[in-house]
Amino acid sequence: MHPCKTVAVVLALVAVPAAVAAAPDGYEGYGRQRGSVRFDVHLDVGWAKAYGFGFRGDLAVAPDGILDRVDDDLALSLGAEAFVVPGKFAAWPLAALQWNFYLAHRWSVFPEVGVVAFTGPVKQHEVAEPFVYAAPFVSAGARFHFSPRNALLFRVNWPAGLQVGLTF
Repeated sequence: MHPCKTVAVVLALVAVPAAVAAAPDGYEGYGRQRGSVRFDVHLDVGWAKAYGFGFRGDLAVAPDGILDRVDDDLALSLGAEAFVVPGKFAAWPLAALQWNFYLAHRWSVFPEVGVVAFTGPVKQHEVAEPFVYAAPFVSAGARFHFSPRNALLFRVNWPAGLQVGLTF
């Protein structure tokens, strides 16, 4: 992707939720974690016919947000993905910085960026050797909060693909 297009996408991922999340004084977002750890479990449908599952723990590093008059928070999201690709298994630990925007009517949206470590066997000369390398991680997602603590999670990212899960 051309660098100008990448910058435009990143700005849109931040500007649109920030504009929509502008909140009146005293508004408290539904599902806001306020300094506690938020967990999620999810199913993955990967980009290359891979299927799997994953989990995350999100720790608020700026629980009161970073923008004035916007209901937001910044969280460090740590977790892993486990994939089964026809004939192979792969585990991917990851770390991401997640910026959550809490909207009215039980929705929150977030962009996130980070790093993912790819692990798994590689065949060289008929001997399977383990390998590990890091790659950038980019994601956008949304949560529908059906209680103050629990939500249905939707996430699209690279490299893992589409994710649907629960937050608790």
